[in-house]
Amino acid sequence: MSQAAIAPTLPPRDSLEELARSQRRIDDSFGLASWVAVIGVLLAWAYVKLDTSMPLVDPVGITSVLSTPLQREQGGVTNLVDRAHSAFAAGDIVTPEGDNALHYYQQALVQAPDDAAAQRGFEHVIEYLVNEAESAVFLNDWDKARNNAAKVLALVPKHKNAREINRRAARLQRVEELIDRAVALYAGGRLTVPANENAAAMYQAALALDPGNQAAQQGLETIVQRTIANAESSMRAGNIEQARDYLDRAKALDPHAGRVASLEKINQTWENIQQELDIKNDLLAAAQALQADRLIAPDEPNAFALYSKVLEQQPGSEAALGGLKLVRNALIERARTILKSEDMQATDRYLDAAALAGVDAAIVADLRDEVAYRRRLINAQSGRFDSLFPLSQVKPIRQNPPVYPRSAPAGISASVNLQLTISEAGEVRDVEVINDPPAYFKRAAINAVSRWKFEPVIERGRPMPVRVAVKVAFQG
Repeated sequence: MSQAAIAPTLPPRDSLEELARSQRRIDDSFGLASWVAVIGVLLAWAYVKLDTSMPLVDPVGITSVLSTPLQREQGGVTNLVDRAHSAFAAGDIVTPEGDNALHYYQQALVQAPDDAAAQRGFEHVIEYLVNEAESAVFLNDWDKARNNAAKVLALVPKHKNAREINRRAARLQRVEELIDRAVALYAGGRLTVPANENAAAMYQAALALDPGNQAAQQGLETIVQRTIANAESSMRAGNIEQARDYLDRAKALDPHAGRVASLEKINQTWENIQQELDIKNDLLAAAQALQADRLIAPDEPNAFALYSKVLEQQPGSEAALGGLKLVRNALIERARTILKSEDMQATDRYLDAAALAGVDAAIVADLRDEVAYRRRLINAQSGRFDSLFPLSQVKPIRQNPPVYPRSAPAGISASVNLQLTISEAGEVRDVEVINDPPAYFKRAAINAVSRWKFEPVIERGRPMPVRVAVKVAFQG
């Protein structure tokens, strides 16, 4: 059926009464609307003739709207149409049951499906129901709107306007529920938190469904203004972090809200003042840590971390740069002092800290070489060597040959295998016999090598103790 002849229109509020009066006079004259309806019905009837798959009247659908079954009534089509016109004029459009305009128009169409007057009357009933549904939407009576739309769809299942009314009623009812929820959340103080369950979120959801909804717009604006007021109060109380949070919430709801820009400038000024105060406090704490020799982690709080924090906020801070220089110098001096006490492990820890603090790599490397050298000296003094040094690479200063012992029997030859240490001064110490020669040869060999003297062995510019193997031969 063509929708042009039955498309509903929602009259203004002040014309609803006039519409009712005009409907009560429909039995006398349909006027211009009747001619429009007639043209619409003729077009619809032509469409039906072309497409018989969609009948103009659906008896099953109609019966589902009315509680009484459709049966052929006596009196003829004209009588039924007259009775229908009278019922329509009296306002009995779809009620009471069995005695209403829709019932009689349907009865007439059962007897004469092509009757133009019955068709026009049926179309007026559809228009009436659509208008009733539209009015109910206007008055926020969602149940009535859907009920009237359902009646239309029962009669004309593909009626576009009735379907749209159903969708619009459901959408606007959801909007109303969201606004009611927003008001309750607002009253409970939940303006913007918690997430997804706050007044602002409800108003935004309502506006997504109905962008022009004034109640939602006004509600959201109220929340923005109150959030801005909270930000201003927090600023006055000196709570900069909370003020920043309120401003961020207000901007998220309305980036162009009044006073947001000016309050942001004030907030930025407060943040700058607070940052300056924080920097001064950190510098003072860093100086105290430096004085207490809390130079770097694991000490907490430590000077290095505090000066570094200041530089993150104020990269050109001369006080922080000077403080870090003092920290680095102190770490190096501490490493050198501990090195002299030959605590190699503690020295390594300070050198690691110095490297972390940014001490010049060459300085750290030189001190690590010194640590390695001292370790070798300590090990040599304790008789611990990694390997034997070739005697051929040691330059002798004094190397007198051994004297054959007088206590030894004549004609006896022997060899004595020795290991000895040549100190960093080139002197022989810690002589040890490796094999098992006669005692008189052992004593003679030890006495001989103990008097030897060599030039110190130099490694990387430093005299280094070495362990060498020596073989002393006696010929009888």
